[in-house]
Amino acid sequence: MSTQRYFNPAIELMERNEIKNLQEKLLPKMVEHVYGRSMFHRKNFDKVGLKPMDVKSLEDLKKIPVACKTDLEKAVKDFDDPMGGRKCVEEKPVFTFAPEFPAEGEIIYVSLSFGDITRLAEALARQWIMVGVGMGETVQVQGWSWDPLHMIVNPQIFPPGLSVTTASLLNCKTIPVEIMPEDIGRTVFMAKFFKPSTVFMSRKTLDAMVKFVEKEGINPKDLGYRTVVVRESKNVLSADERKIFEEKLGLKIQSMLDVRENLFYASDCPNIDGLHVWEDMYIVEVLDPEKLESVGLGEYGKLTITNLFAEVVPLLRYRSDVDVTLNFEVCGCGRTHVRIVPQNYK
Repeated sequence: MSTQRYFNPAIELMERNEIKNLQEKLLPKMVEHVYGRSMFHRKNFDKVGLKPMDVKSLEDLKKIPVACKTDLEKAVKDFDDPMGGRKCVEEKPVFTFAPEFPAEGEIIYVSLSFGDITRLAEALARQWIMVGVGMGETVQVQGWSWDPLHMIVNPQIFPPGLSVTTASLLNCKTIPVEIMPEDIGRTVFMAKFFKPSTVFMSRKTLDAMVKFVEKEGINPKDLGYRTVVVRESKNVLSADERKIFEEKLGLKIQSMLDVRENLFYASDCPNIDGLHVWEDMYIVEVLDPEKLESVGLGEYGKLTITNLFAEVVPLLRYRSDVDVTLNFEVCGCGRTHVRIVPQNYK
């Protein structure tokens, strides 16, 4: 069991006014960055007559046009560019991924620089410690090689020249697993052999694992897991689903949300009181999907994310399809950054 509570306490325990001051500095810099380098952002800004000098503080965030996935798909055609005019870096080596292959519409590619990967590796190290991963432990990660997160956390997959991954920061051993849910037996038998403390997987894969161990008469506790982190891009586990899985497996079930188009990752801690967002890397809002205005505190709306760190394809005010509310209270774990609470989560 991990005894380390925080990976980067100087960031994770920042006072609310410190977080706000940091975001006040980062937002104008990001606006300047995207306006000067991205055709997508410049077109959106020019359409409403907005210039970088007009965004000086967090109060000015609402001036920035909101974008959604449909806008990204349209931009691919408008700019005749697979990246949809979003790319802000040409001169540096970048790594491009297609996190999803939709049945309809355009593929939304994402690209990362070495700097982006390093920042995300550190941010995910915070999350791993938060969900209960201990230094030097073994972690099983389900994912695909075209998924940026898979490369960021696994040292076996990173490209030449990349020296920092989440696993290397925590001295962890990882077991990357590229499987369909129907092939869950591989995951189970690798777990029986390597005894990972934590596994990251999708809801479909977890459901397949429950059925497999029941059918084979395997005791889930023989797999070594303490925690299963269910990673989803929209529908985080509901409270009822989490309870059912915990009762069937006898294991702690936690959640992770990723909005891959904007390189956004958020996880809950063992208190299960919302998904922690690192506000030194993102600004999150909750918007009414029709009016595109902020809803009242405690009300539900669409999670809208401004990326403050990415060099290559950051998105400002990107409206996802995830319905959430925000909780700014200090969590019982001590972390001070805002938490998002999806519908039916609690």
